[in-house]
Amino acid sequence: MDITFLGSLLLTLLVSCLLIYSTWNKLYRKRNLPPGPTPLPLLGNILQIKRGELVKSLLEFGKKYGPVYTLYFGPRRVVVLCGYQAVKEALIDQADEFSNRGKQSNTDSFVQGFGVVFSNGERWKQLRRFSLTTLRNFGMGKRSIEERIQEEAQCLMAEVRSYKGKSFDPTSILVQCVSNVISSVVFGSRFEYNNKNLQTLLSLFAATFTDMSSPWGQLHEMLPMVMKYIPGPHHRINKHLNKLLEFVSKRVKNNEETLDPDSPRDYIDCFLIKMQQEKQNPMSNFHMKNLLMTVLNLFFAGTETVSTTLRHGFLILLKYPEIEAKLHEEIDHVIGQNRSPTIEDRSQMPYTDAVIHEIQRFSDVIPMNVPHSVTKDTKFRGYDIPKGTDVYPLLCAVLRDPKQFTTPNKFNPNHFLDERGHFKKNEAFMPFSTGKRICLGEGLARMELFLFLTTILQNFKLSSKTQFTESDITPKMNGFANYPIPYQLSFIPYGSLHSKTLTNVKELGCLNENEKNPETPFDTVNLVATVFDMFLGGAETTALSINFGFLILIKFPEIQECLHEEIDQVIGRARDPVVEDKNNTPYLNAFLHEALRFSDVLPMGVARRATKDVNFRGFLIPKGMDILPMLTTVLHDPSHFETPSVFNVKHFLDENGKFKKNNAFLAFDAGKRNCIGESLVRLEIYIFFAIILQKFTLKATVDPKDLDINPVECGFESLPPVHEIMFIPRE
Repeated sequence: MDITFLGSLLLTLLVSCLLIYSTWNKLYRKRNLPPGPTPLPLLGNILQIKRGELVKSLLEFGKKYGPVYTLYFGPRRVVVLCGYQAVKEALIDQADEFSNRGKQSNTDSFVQGFGVVFSNGERWKQLRRFSLTTLRNFGMGKRSIEERIQEEAQCLMAEVRSYKGKSFDPTSILVQCVSNVISSVVFGSRFEYNNKNLQTLLSLFAATFTDMSSPWGQLHEMLPMVMKYIPGPHHRINKHLNKLLEFVSKRVKNNEETLDPDSPRDYIDCFLIKMQQEKQNPMSNFHMKNLLMTVLNLFFAGTETVSTTLRHGFLILLKYPEIEAKLHEEIDHVIGQNRSPTIEDRSQMPYTDAVIHEIQRFSDVIPMNVPHSVTKDTKFRGYDIPKGTDVYPLLCAVLRDPKQFTTPNKFNPNHFLDERGHFKKNEAFMPFSTGKRICLGEGLARMELFLFLTTILQNFKLSSKTQFTESDITPKMNGFANYPIPYQLSFIPYGSLHSKTLTNVKELGCLNENEKNPETPFDTVNLVATVFDMFLGGAETTALSINFGFLILIKFPEIQECLHEEIDQVIGRARDPVVEDKNNTPYLNAFLHEALRFSDVLPMGVARRATKDVNFRGFLIPKGMDILPMLTTVLHDPSHFETPSVFNVKHFLDENGKFKKNNAFLAFDAGKRNCIGESLVRLEIYIFFAIILQKFTLKATVDPKDLDINPVECGFESLPPVHEIMFIPRE
């Protein structure tokens, strides 16, 4: 009896659910909305959206239901637009109807419709018009926005130089330099990079983005009525925003106390002056609430997007060094090394302009755009969209529209270059959105991207120990934004060494060209050329040899253990190594010799030339003929090295463990053209390795058995395979 009753109850519930769903579906289908997946009561289409893959799910719906479709975030109806044509028709052709700002559940309770980004109606129109005018005419006889960016670019250069070529994650300094531009415009001053207030400000921004982008934040955006009762990190968002509001309020108060209406210093001053002018108007939109929210809007919009785009850009250039080389060439040709880039240079630099546009297109930082809303009942492509419906114009579907870009999923600067190499516009380029709600900071952001990128590439070459793949540079979705993968890079000083050295020589007055002997080789040309030779000969080869040595140490930890033991016994930990220690550290000496032999950095040597007709081994070599002494065949000669293709410290140790010389050790060439810096390089390598091994244990990030240490031929050099090392302080 109980089982029968339970079965009947379950059957009744099932039939009821089917009837309710059928009725809901018929009512839903009767409305002339764009097509889309059938929603469930209360839940909408939440269950059909992949967790953590909101944008991917929206694009998949677009493939199934077309470029305009309806979706439900819980009970909230939204219309999604995919592709250039649909977005253009809505935001440009029917701009008035699609000009309202849509709901933002994560921030609406805090913003409450104030500020230039999230307001609507007359309030939005007045705030936007004022902000555009203020930003466009900013300065009023004082420093222009361009000058502020140029000033910050030089501060960024100084910060980069402080790393002295070391590898680091650029995220922090890029966020700081971009936020300093906004700070200069809004607050009238910048922060030093180690300023605690700046660090606090940026940490709050980061925390807000993190919590909004978390799965909890995404769920709160779609189901706010449910999620407000469920504990989680999404409840921290308003706390972060309130702390940011406190910071901005203090800065506004400082401006109020020192305001000079005849000499505005920044955006806040301009807004305060406007408030005074309209204080008799009770309906004025120029009041404190709108000021505070607009300042926060400017910081949020201007900091994260530009800095993230620059991070994407550097990663892309590391993947494609040939593109970076073309940028260096254009910068050298148009700007040179003797002045800072200006925004006027952009029109003369089509390749750089195209690369920056393609970085923005490919990185697609805000793929979903900020939601819009229709201002009235709207007819669109034959469908009826009720007033107040939120609209998501997917920028990702525009920036990767195959009808507008020949290779939408690949990085290709030719998307913005014509057949003559001139810059060409593309109407589907919408990283700042389009229409009446286009980002009001577009001009500022484009100026920052150009000036920061050209200033960095004018002064530095980008380098990384990691070889990046196309998959690595593909933007990674995190919540509502695309971010690059974490990476590290080095900024290597770049520029015309020859011209810089010549300038220094003349400034120092090292040579008096009017009094020199016309026959002497000791002239300016030879001095500069010799200095140039020393830099080329002494930097690259030594660095490569050290890099090879590190790789070998992490491949063979037992060798490193022997080296630690010898260093501890001979040098200890209480003093620094000195070159005199070399005679008492035979194992270290042998290791360094074998590392130089095995790495074989310059396998072809440097070409010689016969000074006269020479009879050599029965053959006639005519005068002037070039000769290549293949050092690699010497360093790998089996008649001189027992295991020439294998790393073997015993090649330079006798049976008693003492260092032994080998005449075939010609890592520095031989004869009259032997490397003049041999002694310096030997000294550098010994001291570097002795100090590092005295203080650190080197470990691989992978199983040492999986490491390949064989040199990779690259042109005239041998390079070590890409690897990563952990330097663990010795106890």
